Amino acid sequence: MTPFTYWLGTKIPIEKIAFLNRGKGRKIYDLAAHTLRRRGTSFIFCARFIPAGRIAVNACAGATNFGWKRFARTDIAAVICWVGYGLLIGMVSGKVVGHLHSLLAVGVGIIGGLLMSLVLDRIVNLIQRKYWEPPTSTPETAATVQDQEPTSTGEPQDATPDSTAEPPSTGA
Repeated sequence: MTPFTYWLGTKIPIEKIAFLNRGKGRKIYDLAAHTLRRRGTSFIFCARFIPAGRIAVNACAGATNFGWKRFARTDIAAVICWVGYGLLIGMVSGKVVGHLHSLLAVGVGIIGGLLMSLVLDRIVNLIQRKYWEPPTSTPETAATVQDQEPTSTGEPQDATPDSTAEPPSTGA
């Protein structure tokens, strides 16, 4: 299914799909394309664990010309981990409560999987923020930098008058 979704992404004329060329659809597509360029491997890997996310990310990888070989290697590793994750949840829940009732084991497995996913998501987010996220300027700092004029030394100087300085004389 994954290679088909990737291939389908290479064949979809994104520029002809109206909702992907305006508003939220465009923002989401641009964000996905940007994330694939910056962190493609981890993005594809993590999407494997999100039910509808894997289809969208795989199609986007094809649509944005993400390299097939890199995609295939990443997806194979992600599938192996995804299957191991499912097996581990099933085995642990079966061992812990399987002797009581099989439906209880399924419930424990689902809840355990959700909790594990939340914990792993937090860990990945912390690692990404610490090692992969560049410092970004806030709108306030961007506005401050734009309001500054260079001095003769090349250093920025605030263009707004200082409140402690004397006001300019009006000649009156």
